[in-house]
Amino acid sequence: MNLRLRLNFATLLLASVSLVICSTADAQQQTIAFWDFEAVVGQDEAPQIVVAPSIGTGTLYQQRADTDGNGKGGAPFVDSALGINVPASRAIAWDDFGKSGDNDGEFFVVVSTVGYENIQVSFDYKGNDDNLDGDAVNIADGFTRFDAKYTLSDLVDVTLSFDGNITFVTIKDFAVPSIDLLTNVTVTNDSVNYQRMVLNAPATANDQAVFSFRLDDFEGNDSVRFDNVLISGTPILTTVLCGDIDLDGSVSFLDISPFISLLASEGFQAEADCDLNGVVNFLDISPFIDALAGN
Repeated sequence: MNLRLRLNFATLLLASVSLVICSTADAQQQTIAFWDFEAVVGQDEAPQIVVAPSIGTGTLYQQRADTDGNGKGGAPFVDSALGINVPASRAIAWDDFGKSGDNDGEFFVVVSTVGYENIQVSFDYKGNDDNLDGDAVNIADGFTRFDAKYTLSDLVDVTLSFDGNITFVTIKDFAVPSIDLLTNVTVTNDSVNYQRMVLNAPATANDQAVFSFRLDDFEGNDSVRFDNVLISGTPILTTVLCGDIDLDGSVSFLDISPFISLLASEGFQAEADCDLNGVVNFLDISPFIDALAGN
């Protein structure tokens, strides 16, 4: 851009009227990781079943007790805002969730929440109608109480024996003391219909490299299944001052030259992308003029 064009453009920029603050639209919940368990098969009664998400990035560990590695009948799940629509397929399950001693069932979910806040953990659950106790209706079986805990550290391997030190297994556990999210929560068991649980994580879970969540047994549980485990959050919004190209906290004549340079070089800087279309081009000139005029 030659000197005359620069001078003419600078004159135009100074003929302004208002200040524009550039920010993204109100954030909506987005999927961090989602499990529908369609791929869970052929690992019956394994001490640990590792499941990758069907959407997003993370790891789920189904552990301890009588795991049903073939999966049981799952629930459909639809969330139009997240773009998720899955039919009923499989669910992770335990034939005995509240086993004796140190062998109660549990599942861990490990994800990164970097760039997200307002973290939610949600899942469908119901008691398995396995009729193992001979009841006509499995009122005593199922999922009745639970604990939910978390840490901001990755998990570690631990080696345990559940049969008097005859055999040993390696599973995952918290690396540091866990933080209670919910303790001894009572839920109404239903061995026919799935119910959905939504848990809100505290603000400490926001924007973390590692968020490790565990749901485990409290006394009273028997056979149970879980499906459609979802970790979601809202993107952390960043607000930039349109036109503050030199990043000094204000829009002034000092921003004209770097703005022109960005236009000429076809480079990118969020403060110059005043129309929020992801590029810096001639469409940003008018809002930049408005921003400059407000000073």
